Amino acid sequence: MVASWFPSAVTDLIRMAAHSNTANVWFQVHNTFLEAAHLMAQARAYNDIETGEADQDKRLPIHLIKLQFFNSAVHLICKVEDWFLLLLFVNSGCSLIPGVDVHGPDGMKEITRGAIEKGLRMRKSERICGRFRKSNPYLDALSDVDYRTIRGVFKKLGRPKSVRVIRKYRNEIAHRGLPAVDYPFFSPNFMFPKKTGGSVILAVPAGTKVDYQFLDLYQHACNALNHLENQLVRIKYIPVLEPR
Repeated sequence: MVASWFPSAVTDLIRMAAHSNTANVWFQVHNTFLEAAHLMAQARAYNDIETGEADQDKRLPIHLIKLQFFNSAVHLICKVEDWFLLLLFVNSGCSLIPGVDVHGPDGMKEITRGAIEKGLRMRKSERICGRFRKSNPYLDALSDVDYRTIRGVFKKLGRPKSVRVIRKYRNEIAHRGLPAVDYPFFSPNFMFPKKTGGSVILAVPAGTKVDYQFLDLYQHACNALNHLENQLVRIKYIPVLEPR
């Protein structure tokens, strides 16, 4: 009696946790889109104020406030793909990446695009050398249409140019010297010793350049946000992935 009850109870707990976690991720996705759109609207408003200000001493602080709002929005836009990967992971009952210690402090770091991509291949309809590979029951239970939709969104989510431009900009502001937006003098102008022959000179750069124009970046951010939203809407109505 206990032997037959226990597996069923475990399955029910896994399913209950998957439903709850799926709803939690969708809640975070909705908040991310809402906050990113609000921050972008604030950045765009400050750009209009900056453009209309003739006094440069007053214009530059406005520029910095504009970028604070915009950079915060960029971080959130790039977070959407992380939410998508987490959504697939928790909805699968954590089965897409076996062995992840979800209770450990670094468990979430293992939910990567490469690991999820590998997990999505584990479906009984996928053949290797004429044989069905070992499959994942979660994926096997999906209809062919729903499975293709998930794989399609996975492939297309980060593909457009605007998404790549915003991701590149986010990596620059997060991990490298700040890129110059509109004005060159807000970006660092580094000097490094350079060996020439038997002597060492100080290599002085010609000067920082403007890396991005704000309105161009803003349009890319709008396009990226719209694309990400449209792609996630495609999977929102897959029965197993519906927020409950």
